[in-house]
Amino acid sequence: MMGLQVVRAEAGAEFELPISIMQSILRNLTLTVPMLCLQLTSLIPTGWLPAFVTEVFNILEAVYAIIVFPLESYRAYSREDSLRLGDKLAHTRIIESLTNFDNFLSRQKN
Repeated sequence: MMGLQVVRAEAGAEFELPISIMQSILRNLTLTVPMLCLQLTSLIPTGWLPAFVTEVFNILEAVYAIIVFPLESYRAYSREDSLRLGDKLAHTRIIESLTNFDNFLSRQKN
């Protein structure tokens, strides 16, 4: 919808190859896994973890939300190639793609 596409960052490729499922998972690890792991602490019943462990998780969650996520976003915005840390990890890159909305979400008629 935004006219962007994630492709493999292979040198010398004749045409742009779509990313694999594993590359998609690796690419999104930097955004999803830290926050998911930290949110899991809210699912653990009170009293199972020592209070200091819960506090450490709360501090890590705040650091991630206030520092790491904005830095990851800034990195993608400020770089000429728009690569995030997840793109480097998964060997992917973002390119402009042709978006055609003439037949967007079309339904086939029988």
